[in-house]
Amino acid sequence: MNSSNIAELVSSKSGLSEQQEALQNDLHQLESDGRTARNDNYQSIVTDIANDIRLHERRQRERAEQKKSIAQTRRKLVEQREELKDKMLRYEEYLETCLQNLSRTSRRLSFRPNTKEAGKIQKERASLDQIKSYKSSADKLVRKGVIVHVAAYETPKKIGKLSVEVASTEERGVFSITLIESGKVVDTITLYFQDLLKALSVDEKTCELDSKVVLDVAKTIQYINKKFYNK
Repeated sequence: MNSSNIAELVSSKSGLSEQQEALQNDLHQLESDGRTARNDNYQSIVTDIANDIRLHERRQRERAEQKKSIAQTRRKLVEQREELKDKMLRYEEYLETCLQNLSRTSRRLSFRPNTKEAGKIQKERASLDQIKSYKSSADKLVRKGVIVHVAAYETPKKIGKLSVEVASTEERGVFSITLIESGKVVDTITLYFQDLLKALSVDEKTCELDSKVVLDVAKTIQYINKKFYNK
């Protein structure tokens, strides 16, 4: 063994002695603080260290699970955002088509009806501009699925006394729904056709009007198209 190796060995032993001395001082301080005891070979401090290691590992697992959960939530929100954007786009396209159809059906003919077909078309378009109304029993509209619920008329006996009049107004796409019982008007509610289209675009099954009447969205659209737009 050369002098260099001897010096390294002495230095290593010296460093180890210093570490042992520092450890003894720390243990003495912990013992003075009542956190460990020599008579049980410092088992309490060993137990604390083991608990800290387990706690650290558990926290690491929890953080990993939290990161995974956050990533899944983020992916779900991104998917929902894209789905909503797609629904909104379809709604806007559908609404634009409906408005174009309404505009076409209400436009006056630019030629004189000198044929039977032209006269028929002009007559049909003129009829669309007229204010129309259709009266029916509430019970019938319930059976058809147009009306889902009418507040204060939950029982068959009560709904049997009620009539409903649906009428167009001077404002295009706006309708009035009048509830009539024994010849007297109970209530009049405004229905915006655009609200039905919007509800349909976001897959809403029903539409509530003034906390009074609940309509089936799809069947109400079908009813209005058939009665007022000849579709």
